[in-house]
Amino acid sequence: MREKIFTVLAGIAAAVLLASGCRQVNVAEALQQPKGSGIYTQCNLWYNSDEVISSMNYQDGKVIPFGTPVEIIKARETAIYFKTLGDNQEYKIDFDPEWAMIPVETYIRQVFTVQDRQQLSKDIEPDLLKSIERGIVVKGMTRKEVLLTCGTPAACRTPSLENDTWVFWVDRFSTIRVVFKDGKVAEILSLK
Repeated sequence: MREKIFTVLAGIAAAVLLASGCRQVNVAEALQQPKGSGIYTQCNLWYNSDEVISSMNYQDGKVIPFGTPVEIIKARETAIYFKTLGDNQEYKIDFDPEWAMIPVETYIRQVFTVQDRQQLSKDIEPDLLKSIERGIVVKGMTRKEVLLTCGTPAACRTPSLENDTWVFWVDRFSTIRVVFKDGKVAEILSLK
């Protein structure tokens, strides 16, 4: 009888852990990280004063530039903890899989990479690189350059990167629309 009670309780505990987003995520596996290689930010990431980053990557606050070397501390279904290697500052990404509409492993591949800053910025003109570093989308940017600047747009507003219009959140209440023509930014519209 005790064994049955223990088994039931263990099953309930496992269900609670899964439901609460406690499943550990193997970042190296998600990135297909070669042994001995580093991990870098794949895009600019904005954070608030608490060093918390929304998975919507609200473009408000301070910026961790693309290509920044990082160490993943831990990753779960609802949060990713990492630190930047230059200053050992720790950050947390709040991830909501229902709102993001993608699994956390896919999100990790959108935000982190094994390519360093030099590889990520290869063949980008110096003037455009300055805009990317400041987190500003400008006309004439390619899709790749916009991804470095703002990250991947949320699937809830931009279901496919093949779309000619991408929507990015500036904050919880306003967005910008980036309109592409012939693969380059033609218009940038601010919406409240």
